[in-house]
Amino acid sequence: MTRRAMASRLNQIDGHLRSVLNLPRTNKATTLEQAIANSAATTEEVLFGDDGDGIALMPAVAQRLLMASLQAQVEARLMSDDDSGATNHRGSGRCRHLSARCARSSATPSGSAARCCRR
Repeated sequence: MTRRAMASRLNQIDGHLRSVLNLPRTNKATTLEQAIANSAATTEEVLFGDDGDGIALMPAVAQRLLMASLQAQVEARLMSDDDSGATNHRGSGRCRHLSARCARSSATPSGSAARCCRR
């Protein structure tokens, strides 16, 4: 997916979520970074807004849209980080940290720690 397509996807999900919850619409983002920021602001407003209803009282369609929004935000952030090279730098730094931790620990690591420690 291109950056433009991802920004469009975030704009679309954000617009639908705001419409379902009767929140005022925001301007459509023209860049991926703006789309991520708008979507994150909507998520914050939905989760921590003044009404205090929370996720449990949201209509099911809004819950699904919120989940889709969060997933799209993660994908967009990974795409944005990949373009800047930040993901590889953070990832290798994390592996170094986990490897050092594994070397000091007698416990058997699991998950990503195990993969990093085996390198």
